[in-house]
Amino acid sequence: MSMTNRLIEGALPITAKLLADDLGLKLHFGAQKFACSQDETGNKHLYVPDLPMDDRIASALALGGIVHEDAHFNATDFTAMSIADPVWKQMTNILEDVRCEALEIKRYPGARAVLARMVGAMIDNGQFTALKEQEGLSQIPWYVLYRLRAEVLGQIALRPLAIAAGDVIKPLMPGASFQRLTAMMFEVMDCKSTSDCGDLAQQILAMLKEEAEKPTPPEQAPQQQPQEQQQQQPQSQDQSPQGDQDGQQQSADSSGSDDSGQQDAGAEGTGEQDAGDGQGQGAAGSDAGDGTEAAQGSASAATEADAGDSAEAMKQFLAGAGAGQSSMDMGDMIAGALNSISQESETVRMPDAIPLQREVGNGEDVLSRLRAETNAVRRKVQGLLEAKARSTILNGRSGNRLDAKRLWRVRTGDARVFEKRIEGHKQDTAIQLLIDRSTSMRRDIQIASDAALAVALAMDGVQGVSTSVAAFPHVGNSQDDDVLLISDFGESFRRIAARFPAVGVQGCTPMAQAVLWSGYNLHATTKARKILVVVTDGKPDNTSATEEVIDKLTRSGVEVLGLGIKVEVGGLFQKSARINGVNELAVALFGMLQETLAKAA
Repeated sequence: MSMTNRLIEGALPITAKLLADDLGLKLHFGAQKFACSQDETGNKHLYVPDLPMDDRIASALALGGIVHEDAHFNATDFTAMSIADPVWKQMTNILEDVRCEALEIKRYPGARAVLARMVGAMIDNGQFTALKEQEGLSQIPWYVLYRLRAEVLGQIALRPLAIAAGDVIKPLMPGASFQRLTAMMFEVMDCKSTSDCGDLAQQILAMLKEEAEKPTPPEQAPQQQPQEQQQQQPQSQDQSPQGDQDGQQQSADSSGSDDSGQQDAGAEGTGEQDAGDGQGQGAAGSDAGDGTEAAQGSASAATEADAGDSAEAMKQFLAGAGAGQSSMDMGDMIAGALNSISQESETVRMPDAIPLQREVGNGEDVLSRLRAETNAVRRKVQGLLEAKARSTILNGRSGNRLDAKRLWRVRTGDARVFEKRIEGHKQDTAIQLLIDRSTSMRRDIQIASDAALAVALAMDGVQGVSTSVAAFPHVGNSQDDDVLLISDFGESFRRIAARFPAVGVQGCTPMAQAVLWSGYNLHATTKARKILVVVTDGKPDNTSATEEVIDKLTRSGVEVLGLGIKVEVGGLFQKSARINGVNELAVALFGMLQETLAKAA
């Protein structure tokens, strides 16, 4: 499996679905958030919001989200993520995201760039923002997320946020908790499983709890001068207001004594203070001594209070305060951003393809009834293709092989006697036939179905041409704009002919969605030339959206043709034809396809 990164410009839903195909995911649109599941056959399903056709931020978010979720599919044990404690679960999820994405990058080289663009878009769109001091220690998980993604996954756009986040929370954390957290979280690189990430998260939280519960260290005992030196200091009150501010910062108690003039017996002098250090340390009851001692006491109390506040804030964080204020789940953040973008721009849902299993009657009867029309189309189209496939021999003035039949030209001075073989055009074409089965087609659905089957049968034996047929809409329990897949590329139409009478009619005309899916189905093939033929009465639910999708497909290299059933559809399709009955199909189709199929790939 490889990521081919097939980017279809201006058609994000197609690009997203092709990426999912490369990763082995069944991608479904129309969800409110990213969700994943695995069916009983082992198929992996990913549900995502609808996407705009062309948006830089949405493209980065969607494609990165798909790769991110695939990383979890490949590496996460979802049972190990069943954690009740919100803080533990949040920390585990951050670590598991990093572990899984690192593995995805090793698995698919293109994943690193896709995920980096996703992170850049999340910064641009406001999902990743600078931390705020007033929000306190509830932001610890954001620091972990920013720092690990920047350093471990190489998502360097997050480095400024990671540095700033450290500057914000470091002063707020008690003891050595910041340093220990920063060291421990990088152990995620040694985690081998989801359970390992859960254990590491638990160890980190236990460490934070340990640091928060450590008693505040007592203020260091003051270092004082020998009593003899202290007695020799001048006691002038003219000097006492100066005190010694430098000495005050060294020790809260070293600038004076208590009211009795007695020093603590346990205090030791350093003998290293200059004369100025002793100023203001005269009478025990001097104004300077009292003021200095009060200021130093206040500073000491403030330090102890700050330490106590940090510890209390950490305990509140560990108790879950603020854990549910905003989701840090990558899928939820991406889905929220995509939903917001989609509300500001028109989106076209990429429908699912529902296989048609029902058959009506005998397939041989259908083939017999359409034999004349099928042969007429085959003669017209196949004759055109065979003529273009034949090699042509031209004569030139140089070459490696003489044309014996043209040697006579030498006598007349004409040197064009060398053979030049021009190889014929070899077909490498995918054709998607799309039948409108809305209720407005109730009287003409058989003509439309017969026309599509006749074309498919005619193309069945043409070398280098592969054909698929689908109809729209398919109305189900949850969606009314899915596509009914009658036959996929590579199927034999002679074997499934009995499906066509079972097509029937239902629903409205979500042509934009069906044309979008057809573009995806064509781009999913490796054929060089891609042709879409829409068989319709030309009345889509949303004309402007349909025109936009047709334009996007045309720009991506798909040739879109319209076959109107008893109506002209030239207003919707640049190349079109009209038929009133299936007997007119051969001429109409030949007129549309002769230029398209004859064009060199």
